[in-house]
Amino acid sequence: MTRTLSGTRLRQLRHAAGYTVDQAAEKIGRSTHTIRSYESGRVSPPAHVLGEIAAVYDCQVSDFYAADGSQDADERLAAIKAAARNAPPLAPEDLGVIVSLLAAAVAP
Repeated sequence: MTRTLSGTRLRQLRHAAGYTVDQAAEKIGRSTHTIRSYESGRVSPPAHVLGEIAAVYDCQVSDFYAADGSQDADERLAAIKAAARNAPPLAPEDLGVIVSLLAAAVAP
C-alpha cells in the first residue's frame, strides 16, 4: 500500500506536541507561512525538513504519512491545485477532460 504525506497529520502532530504554528516555525527554522503551507498540503516539505519536524515534534517521519485513500477532500484538492500550478499551459480542447478528471479525483 502506498502512503501519502498528510498535511492533516502534520497539523495533528504539531498540536499533540503542544506547539502553535509560530512556536513550531521558530523551532524548525521555517516561516509560519511555510508551516501552514505544509499543513494545508499546498507544499510538501523536503525530506531533510521532515526529519527536522519529526525531531521537534518527537515522532517518526512515518507518522506524517497516511495510507492512500485516507486523505480528506480538502487535502486531495490542495494536492491537485499544487500540481496544476506547476503544469504546462493546456490546450483549450483539453479543458473539459481535465475538469472531468479533477471532479473524479476529489469525489469521495
